[in-house]
Amino acid sequence: MFTLPHMEQCCCFKNLRTGSFASAIYTLVFYTAFFVGGATHIKTARHDQVYIVFTVTMVVLCGFLVLTSILLLIALKAGNDRLMVPWLVSITAFTIVDSIFVVWLLVEMIYCFLCVINQYKEFRMDCSQSRRSNSMLDQPSAEMVRLDRVPSVKISSVIINQESASCEPHIEETSKSSKSSESTEAT
Repeated sequence: MFTLPHMEQCCCFKNLRTGSFASAIYTLVFYTAFFVGGATHIKTARHDQVYIVFTVTMVVLCGFLVLTSILLLIALKAGNDRLMVPWLVSITAFTIVDSIFVVWLLVEMIYCFLCVINQYKEFRMDCSQSRRSNSMLDQPSAEMVRLDRVPSVKISSVIINQESASCEPHIEETSKSSKSSESTEAT
């Protein structure tokens, strides 16, 4: 069986009663702020059902924690242990719901991370393929080299087809061969 450890003082306070007062004041202030923030956030969370359900649940629990924190202050002042039970129940419920939401957020953030990292990898692959294609264009192919060695043919430019990323040589006759054809026509 699980037993809670016994404490004789709370944090920097001399006894449990003073520490419990501090806990009641802390939860009253914290959950009042959380309640107000959550109540205003409900209007902006309309686009996603999960956020609406979570926000409404948290606002309701915060409302209970505000009320039970006031009851805890009254219980501590009056020495009534029964008025402390609602605070213990509501703080436990809030902690459970909050833990579930933290796990859900963690899974959601991991999913988002995986999505972005895979898009990053795709960009990197596209970039490296583009670089590889560009470097292949800078180096003449075997066919282009053969054409370059033929004395009567000269490669003047390379036309790049961007859709297929292939190179098509643009061949132009050299001045030598055109001069010889002109002299043949003249005679």
